[in-house]
Amino acid sequence: TESTEVVDQNVTQPNSEIDGEVESATDSQDATQGRGEGKVVYLTFDDGPSENTEKIIKILDSYGVKATFFVVGKEDQQSKELYKMIVDSGNTIALHSYSHRYDEIYSSVDAFAEDVKKVHDVVYEATGVDVKYYRFPGGSANSYVTRIDIFDCIDYLNDNGYRYYDWNVSSGDATFSLVTVDSIMDNVNETLFNVNTA
Repeated sequence: TESTEVVDQNVTQPNSEIDGEVESATDSQDATQGRGEGKVVYLTFDDGPSENTEKIIKILDSYGVKATFFVVGKEDQQSKELYKMIVDSGNTIALHSYSHRYDEIYSSVDAFAEDVKKVHDVVYEATGVDVKYYRFPGGSANSYVTRIDIFDCIDYLNDNGYRYYDWNVSSGDATFSLVTVDSIMDNVNETLFNVNTA
């Protein structure tokens, strides 16, 4: 299943909707500077594509909302079609690793780089989009990275033109296999109202 996260307030976001206008990552930082009022939420979905991707896109479309989908590497035809659907629907596609296997990805900087290149190439082949947005599996500050320095991975991303994004609010839907809507809402509301940009 795809997990829902709200991204870190300290970075420009890949896709957002403010006052009904969809803006790109390069525009969003300027658009939110100096606003001083209201709250901004950047909706993201991790770990797809999945059987839920098309449903999520339809729900987003029904509300006129765009989101960012941080995808993992899948090479079957249905997943390739879902990558394309994300892009064709006006949402942003971003990378979340090829394998999402921490022990492999974080075994060395070379392994990390190989994983990034592999997911990039799969998404590029399916969509024609040269994706340069990335979310670390487990986040950029996680306890899973023990064999390498995460800053070496960050340097790799920066040196290769990528921007990475974390989150500061989590729905908690990836914690257990069956999470109720009420539980998801409680998790989001618990921290969402304590930040201006999520």
